[in-house]
Amino acid sequence: MASTSVSGAVGVINRAPLTLTGVSAVGKVYDATRTANLTGTAALAGTVFGSDTVELDSTGATGTFADKNVGPNKAVTASGYALTGADATNYTLTQPTGLTANITAATLTAGLTGSVTKTYDRSTAATLASGNYTLAGILGADAVGLNNPASGIYDTANAGSGKIVSVSGLALLGRDARNYELASTRASGRVGVINRAPLTLSGVSAADKVYDATTTASLSGGALAGVFSGDTVNLNRAGAMGTFADKNVGTGKAVTASGYALSGTDAGNYVLTQPTGLTANISAATLTVTGVSAGNKVYDATTDASLSGTAALAGVFSGDTVALNSTGATGAFADKNVGTGKAVAASGYALTGADASNYTLTQPTLSADITAAVLTVRVNDAQRRRNEPDPAFTYAISGFVGGEDAGLVSGLSTATDAGPDSPAGTYRIFARDGVAPNYRFAYVDGVLTVLVVGREAVGFADDPIIHADPEGGTRGGPCPLGAAADPYSALCSVATVAEIVPSVRIGDTAGIYYIGSAQ
Repeated sequence: MASTSVSGAVGVINRAPLTLTGVSAVGKVYDATRTANLTGTAALAGTVFGSDTVELDSTGATGTFADKNVGPNKAVTASGYALTGADATNYTLTQPTGLTANITAATLTAGLTGSVTKTYDRSTAATLASGNYTLAGILGADAVGLNNPASGIYDTANAGSGKIVSVSGLALLGRDARNYELASTRASGRVGVINRAPLTLSGVSAADKVYDATTTASLSGGALAGVFSGDTVNLNRAGAMGTFADKNVGTGKAVTASGYALSGTDAGNYVLTQPTGLTANISAATLTVTGVSAGNKVYDATTDASLSGTAALAGVFSGDTVALNSTGATGAFADKNVGTGKAVAASGYALTGADASNYTLTQPTLSADITAAVLTVRVNDAQRRRNEPDPAFTYAISGFVGGEDAGLVSGLSTATDAGPDSPAGTYRIFARDGVAPNYRFAYVDGVLTVLVVGREAVGFADDPIIHADPEGGTRGGPCPLGAAADPYSALCSVATVAEIVPSVRIGDTAGIYYIGSAQ
């Protein structure tokens, strides 16, 4: 028979609730924390069933204000109460609620520190800065400060130190100021200093002088400026004097004034500032260099100039120790280019010696010439046959300086003395018209050799005719037009020559004559 019961893990038994009674929160003075003290005898409220064993554990109980700030009836959250005992897990504990307590303001003490300083002005008014105030008792990292009144009062108006300064109207400022209160809105302390008022002298000046090996400066003028109305203060000039910083030459040299003094009933409230900012000149003697000259040179693509001579100083005063140092002396043309009477700036001459600083040295101004460098154009030899065009003539250029090259050259051309039909022989090939900045040209001619063409007879009409064959043919005949000939002696009969070249006569100028109508 089938079973009629059903079971499964579907049941839920909630824990029974318990609450606490007898707990309250205690007020406190602000301490920059949210911690609240709990008091009272805490007891469980609610039903603990039958013989269940359930007890209250208050060991970890704490109270926490909603925030740290001062205020009345501030909410306090209790926590940390717990249940113990064999049946504690069958119950849940609700922490105490509705607790409140007060946080009252903490007390801060204001004071004065440092130095409240001013210059005598016949009044007791004091001006304070934020750094003159102290505030004791601030907790943790709270942001609290004073309003730091700028005005206070000295105990007397006279100059002095350790004077009592008093302030009033103090108040707290800052994000956490509401959590504090001041013990007093007044503060005082021996922090006052009234310095003597400075008096200055107007209209004082120092006079220029010529170098005299002393530091003495002459002063003139001077009247007191800055005495308060009603005070009796006078100027005493008896010990006044001026002193240059040193004896040496210079312009706008500082002059220190000293020896001016004060007298009178109220002089103790003042301090006299000796005149400052005074300047005057000690003029220098000018020295020149003699005995130096610049040398001419051939263009070398630099501005370097050579100096020569025995350099000497002119203008040194008797007794002074001054010498000329020529070690670093150099000369420089205004530019590198060819020219006459070109300016040469000398530099590097220097003064040495104990008194050198009392002089100024004028570097020599000189002149010299830069002459053109020579470029040599050497024309290369060439050759051609008679009645042929000239070949392209070539040449080489040498003599460039400073890394310069033929790119500077313009206008250079070549030519020859030979004409197109000039007889065989040698002729000049020459270059001309070259132009290059800072250079002049020297030309070396080449040789053009005009070679003979075909068979040519050389000699007088009544002499044996010598045949030449530049092509390398057989010497000698046959003589043209059937003239008798010896193939090895290259001689033709005189009668034959007279018949063939009737225009050649005894006594005619020696030269080259052609046999045959082709010539």
